[in-house]
Amino acid sequence: MPPNLTNPSAIAGRRDAYDASVRGRRFIATNIINTPIVLPVGFVDTTPTLMLRLSATTRKVTFRSIIFSLTTAGGTPADHVRMILVLDTTDRWSAGGTVHTAYSMNEESPILSVVTAFYSLPTATAAGVGVRPETHIATANTVGVPFGINYGDGLILGKTSSLLFYIFTMAGTAAQGLFTVEWDEME
Repeated sequence: MPPNLTNPSAIAGRRDAYDASVRGRRFIATNIINTPIVLPVGFVDTTPTLMLRLSATTRKVTFRSIIFSLTTAGGTPADHVRMILVLDTTDRWSAGGTVHTAYSMNEESPILSVVTAFYSLPTATAAGVGVRPETHIATANTVGVPFGINYGDGLILGKTSSLLFYIFTMAGTAAQGLFTVEWDEME
């Protein structure tokens, strides 16, 4: 679908994204090169694959996209890799996980992200009353073929909230993969 060039909200969203880039407030988080994460087998609400955690931030965070690519296939031969994106109005982080540093996409910017942390494989608390499933996709269980979610004009997060990414196969062996997540931060 072509971008909406007449909707004032879409135009404002793109202007804000450009402004975030120029001001050093467009960020990415990714796993270390050649260090894939192991995906869970099956869906468990308290064990997200990835989590963007906000705990009383000072700037509005607008999630833009996630790209994921398998380095080893998992599941069974007929299985798909599933990705579910869930937004919760509470800080769901409980313990553990590997922290992935957020980097400004403007190389000249010294600005640090207001995101409390971006984790892979943390333990989360049970879903809060403000939980909202945002997107659910399934893709072929194929090594090296990227898949993901792109919100274009953005998914706006509350100043205290969690964005949970569940990426998994349903049975068999665990898959492994690499990810890149992107977001903007505005006043």
